[in-house]
Order: sequence, then C-alpha cells, then structure tokens
Amino acid sequence: MLHDVVEDSDWTLEKLAAEGFAPEIIEVLRCLTHAEEEPYDRYIARIKGNPLAVAVKLNDLTDNMDIRRLPYLSDKDVKRLKRYLRAYKQLTGEPTYSVYACRQEYPNAYLPWTEAEDLELTRRWCEGATEEELSAHFQRKPGAIRSRIEKLDLERLYGKPDSHD
Repeated sequence: MLHDVVEDSDWTLEKLAAEGFAPEIIEVLRCLTHAEEEPYDRYIARIKGNPLAVAVKLNDLTDNMDIRRLPYLSDKDVKRLKRYLRAYKQLTGEPTYSVYACRQEYPNAYLPWTEAEDLELTRRWCEGATEEELSAHFQRKPGAIRSRIEKLDLERLYGKPDSHD
C-alpha cells in the first residue's frame, strides 16, 4: 500500500523522508508516484530505471489486471487492461507485439498467401473445414483465415457449409 501513499493521501515524499523513511525508499516512491498531468509512458519509463520500483509496479499491475474481481468487463475496463498490459510488457522487456512471438504459435503468420494456398483454402472450405481446422492446417492466426475467406469471397461464391454454423 505504501506505493500509492503519495497519490492517494495527503502524504508527500518530503513528509515521508521527515518521518525517517530511507532515501532508497523515498526514491522508489518517487518513481512510483504518477502525477496526473504526466504521460503514462513517461511514468513507466521512469519506473524502469529503478529495479525495486519495477518489482513493486509489476506486482501492482498483476493485481490490477486480475479480472476476477470485476463483475463484468466494460469498454473502459478493457482499455485500462490494455494499458496495464502494455506497461507490464514495457517493464519486463517483453515486446508489446512482435511477428517473431506470433510465429512461435503460427509459423506462417504475416507471410503472403500463395495461389496454391488460396486454391487449397477454397477446396478445404468447400469440404467443410472449420476456421479452427484451417488455422491449424495453414499455421496462420484464426483472424488471418477469416480475412482470407472474406477476401476470396468464399461464402458468397460457395455458400457456408453446414460445419461452419
């Protein structure tokens, strides 16, 4: 709770120092105190410079991202969670998104489609393969499969097979 004391109370860093908190703790609290007018990315960058502040903030973000405490997820919650996840990844050094990371799960992600793949996708679609099956077969993200089905206009040209309901 001490990490939020300056933001959430009348306490200041100066008062805490006068109460005898060690300079190292005051510095961690300075790093962790987010001023209202300060851009969030600048705040996170400041935290990155202090290993103890990083550890505290990662625990705070983990707690704040626990959706089990929310009755439902509003659009505002989703926006906040995305910001927290981006901050978490910045602090851990994990890229917020990378083709490399995506290709660990989907090796063909973001590669151009070939004519042969388009023909095979069309054939498998007409045979009733589900988007999940197509994703596994082509080793591409489900969204990429959906996009390609739409681009090739398969539903209009060949209908929607029963297995696609």
